[in-house]
Amino acid sequence: MYNILVNGKDLSRFTVTARTELPAVKTAVRALEEYLKPEGTETGAVIHVGLAGDMPELSGIAGKVGKEGVIVKISGQNIYIAGGGPRGAIYAAYEFLERYCGWRFFAPGVETEPEGEVRIADDEYVYGTPFDFRMILHPSAGQGTDHFQKRHLNAVWGPVPLSDEVGGSVYYADSNAHTFQDLLPESEHLADHPEYYAMDENGKRPEKPGPDDQPCLTEPAVFDIVLGN
Repeated sequence: MYNILVNGKDLSRFTVTARTELPAVKTAVRALEEYLKPEGTETGAVIHVGLAGDMPELSGIAGKVGKEGVIVKISGQNIYIAGGGPRGAIYAAYEFLERYCGWRFFAPGVETEPEGEVRIADDEYVYGTPFDFRMILHPSAGQGTDHFQKRHLNAVWGPVPLSDEVGGSVYYADSNAHTFQDLLPESEHLADHPEYYAMDENGKRPEKPGPDDQPCLTEPAVFDIVLGN
């Protein structure tokens, strides 16, 4: 059993309010409702969920996070849970549950809840992720699970589109790995610059595009082209 108090007020009696109609923000609201089971019976006690740039209450700190960064601000009986972008709002919701309330999300179906009395006071947490692309290769990180968002991941194995309800898809070079074929397309360079491509075991470079061809990483022009793309 547990009891979560925010500046002395029972968190379960707060109201959760979406400050925008974006699908991902509604997903964040549903996550908070699932765990907190808010009753909305404490007058003036509100959890505001939305985008940092849309909340005047966060005007001084909204610019500190990128589109996937999170802000959690606790001020009296108002809690502001916001993302720099739609997906960030989902991350912010789970950040609040984990960092402040005491839930822990280890794997799909493997979670722990708070214990005893949890006291939350005024505070401010601001974080902007340095990585735009976050993926781990493990079955438990599958995009079809809520755990995907709980661990603040945003990319999946292969070009699998994600819905607006979880903030949409993120790809790296139109995929997520094995991207040399996209970043140095043989159809554009092989005919005029075979030296851009590696020799095989017989010392020969490819004469026509093939799925197993690799760029020659000792060729300076290769670096410039890949970097530019």
